[in-house]
Amino acid sequence: FNNAQENAYEFDTQNIRGDKSRVKLHSGTYANIQRSLNSASEFFDIRGSEVLGGMDILSAGTLSIINVTGEKGVQFGSVLLRDLLHKIVELKSTGQSNIPVLVIIDEVHQFYNTDNSREALADLDRICRTGRSQKIGVIFASQNENDIPKGLSSVINTKILFRSDIASSKYLGVTSEEIQSLSPGFAIVSVHGNPQLRIVKFPMSLAGVNNANG
Repeated sequence: FNNAQENAYEFDTQNIRGDKSRVKLHSGTYANIQRSLNSASEFFDIRGSEVLGGMDILSAGTLSIINVTGEKGVQFGSVLLRDLLHKIVELKSTGQSNIPVLVIIDEVHQFYNTDNSREALADLDRICRTGRSQKIGVIFASQNENDIPKGLSSVINTKILFRSDIASSKYLGVTSEEIQSLSPGFAIVSVHGNPQLRIVKFPMSLAGVNNANG
């Protein structure tokens, strides 16, 4: 690919039917592709790295954390997530795995700002609609309920709101006083099929708590 100029930007191609042909790219198109490849090499051309497959995620008792922070991390993370989602759904649809899996996306507002991430969210939308039968769950976490993509809000069966600012009170139809009065660990919820349930309490984390008795 780097010697394209010597070949007048002509490349051998093959379509899905197996037909071969030779295609000439415009120099500007070639430059755009080359920039994308150079950018991707930061993530893929790493010696000693291992391929992450669907079965690596679908392992009982396994917690997989994918950190995509950084200037280009979110864009790369959306591509990676989409690939993993396809692999997970394929493995479960073909009966190769029956292990439940829970996908948690934190700071979701950073995730769907690119075309690739929006495509991944389209896959998540399908999983939200059909994933229960395949034991696939999805949690979206954000500090602002408006960050949840509108297309996904309609398929989210359970919404949990911890103490937040006054503007958030409109989200579940509660007053600002109710939001501000929530104690640590308590949350207002909206659960499909259980309208009577409004407030729940989550167990507090013991991380960082010193135990005098060892």
